[in-house]
Amino acid sequence: VALGRGSWQIPPVIAEYEERCPGVEVIIREGNITQLNELLRNHELDMVILNRGDAADGMDLFPLFEEEFLAVVPVRHPVNEMAVYAPEERYRKIPPESLDGQTLILHSEWQSSRVVEDGILKRHHITPARVRTIRSIETAAQMAAEGLGIAFIREGYAVNMKYKKPVNYYILDTEQHKREVVVAVKAGAQMTAYMQEMLDVLTEHGRAFLEG
Repeated sequence: VALGRGSWQIPPVIAEYEERCPGVEVIIREGNITQLNELLRNHELDMVILNRGDAADGMDLFPLFEEEFLAVVPVRHPVNEMAVYAPEERYRKIPPESLDGQTLILHSEWQSSRVVEDGILKRHHITPARVRTIRSIETAAQMAAEGLGIAFIREGYAVNMKYKKPVNYYILDTEQHKREVVVAVKAGAQMTAYMQEMLDVLTEHGRAFLEG
């Protein structure tokens, strides 16, 4: 599982899986996307949880849920005044151009979130006044809560992280912001009974996430 995501997504899945399959030992590996793709390719993992866009070639993908990619805005930031309701969306929307000239808290260049962040900046011609680079998703959000800039976060992290100080979450470009989380297995690999059971548990938890 990708670093960070496992802290909230995996523990309840493992607990339920071990009740269903008490004789199966579950070994968890965490790493960045490149490492996980390589381990799966080398048959060192049975399956990987990642974003669809991060999956390497030669994988069969099974969708779990779709999540938003959100801007994390301090509650006293003037950008909040630009928020509008977006029909049929779970969050309000701010125009991406409102980030131009702001202090942004971005993730490290090797992280998949940074690829999305850079895409947003390029697509909407955003030039930050200042960029703070932080690897930790939680630290970036905490910094936004302290008013140190505007950060970005995937919805799964947002709904599972709590802060002493509040923040506001917004979607940006509604045509581009959603990301699908999937289970990846090596293409053509035999789906054993224990793998299918794990996929079933992951799918059920993903469905619960979508239902709120």
